[in-house]
Parts: sequence; structure tokens; C-alpha cells
Amino acid sequence: MMKFLEDLKKELKKRNISDSEIEEIIKDHQEMIDQAFQEGYSESDVILRFGDPVMLAEELSEGSDRDDAPRVESDQYQVWKSYTPNKDSLTLVVKLVSEDLVVQPSTNDQIRILYKGRVNIEKYEISYKNGELFIEAPKSRGLSFMRLQSDEMKFIIEVPKALDFKE
Repeated sequence: MMKFLEDLKKELKKRNISDSEIEEIIKDHQEMIDQAFQEGYSESDVILRFGDPVMLAEELSEGSDRDDAPRVESDQYQVWKSYTPNKDSLTLVVKLVSEDLVVQPSTNDQIRILYKGRVNIEKYEISYKNGELFIEAPKSRGLSFMRLQSDEMKFIIEVPKALDFKE
């Protein structure tokens, strides 16, 4: 039954249900499962009773508190890099100085890094390996001058909803 609860939790996360609501749903279902076992139901009976975690998550998400923040429009941004996730989680390591950075859910199953600005993008370092996305600003040499507002770099990192995301 732990697999059922883990699958349910994963499906609820995909649907942007708040962490506190997910905890409450999992706790409630754990109590119902425990009660069913106490009443003599077998594991297969309990599985039949609750059904498919995907369908259950869909039903539960219809009236829930979603963490749907407004998306930053990316029309004026260019795709810099795109990665296929190789782990169930993503750790983001950011070493930027004055650049703007927004992290938002992707519309597909890819990790995408988009940018806009007039600074040479090739001077930035980026890599994705073993579930870790690393982005670093260029190292400044000598004197650095204030950048004009039109020169500012802006990044959007789009992360698949299914990934467990850590900064």
C-alpha cells in the first residue's frame, strides 16, 4: 500500500497541489487504509476500493488549492538549452550576479533554459548532470561597469511538474 500512497503523492504533485494539502490527503488515505485492514479487508480489496492513483489524483485536484503562479511570457526569450531529466528530482545551483531568474513549470517533460538580453550568452556556464542543473555568470576580469538596463540578462528555467525540485 506504500506504493499506492507514493504514486498518489507523485500524481498530486504533478497537478500543482500545495504540499500542505498533499500531506493532508496522504494522511487521510493512510488512515482509511489502516481502518480497512482492521475491518478485515485484504490488500487487493483495498486497492479495488481506492482505484487508480492517477484517476484519484485527478478527482482530488478538481477542487483543490493549486499553486498556480502566473507564468512569465517567454515570447521574447530564446531557448538556450534543453535537457531531458535523468532523475526524479532536480537540484538547481545558481551562481548569477545581477541577472533576473524565474523558475516556472514547463509545458512539456523537458528542462528548458530561455534567455533574453544583449550580453554574450556563450560566456555563461551551464550544465545538467545527475539531476543537478548548474548555471553560472561569466567571471569578470578587470574593471566592471554598470550594465545598461537594456543589456540586462533575464533567464527563465522551465521545470517539468513531475520533478521534485530543490534550489
